[in-house]
Amino acid sequence: MPKVSDEHKARVRQRLLDAAHECLLEKGMEGLTTRNVLERAGVSAGTLYHYFSGKDDLVMALADRVAEVEFVNIEPETDLLALVGRLLQPDGTYSVLPELRVRARVDEDVRRALSHYDQLTITRFIPLVEQSQRDGLIDPEVDAAALVELVELVFEAVHAHVEARTYVTSHARVVNTFLHILSSLQPQGAPL
Repeated sequence: MPKVSDEHKARVRQRLLDAAHECLLEKGMEGLTTRNVLERAGVSAGTLYHYFSGKDDLVMALADRVAEVEFVNIEPETDLLALVGRLLQPDGTYSVLPELRVRARVDEDVRRALSHYDQLTITRFIPLVEQSQRDGLIDPEVDAAALVELVELVFEAVHAHVEARTYVTSHARVVNTFLHILSSLQPQGAPL
């Protein structure tokens, strides 16, 4: 029997994750069924279980995937406010995070996956906040992890309002106000 290459295994696993992510984007958590993923990926159930122990394992891997997609094109910048401002601009892509947060209230698998996603987010962005603190742009007394989590909460809320078209004021006004609040975290006398 021929040996399957690591590249082939990686492609099949990626195809399964692509299919799961597409199902999630198109149909929400209700549409993220094993059957839908298998049909979209064009593989058998045995193949799925060769790469993932079950739906829980697939959802955890999908959390990594969502983090990867959400963090695409995010380069470390010295200007943390510019980075946050860029993150809060709608880019035409749909963020599934607000929907997943609602689902997490009743679905333990989703709750675990989001917890994993949140940890990835904090781990990814704490160094940027800490660098801004060392550069004197953010007060060193500010809790870096809590600030990252706060920005994540605002990111999800801003994108949920964009998707739902429910702003009372406007997207620009909300983002500018949040950036103004963040700028107040600078130590006295620090340049803006």
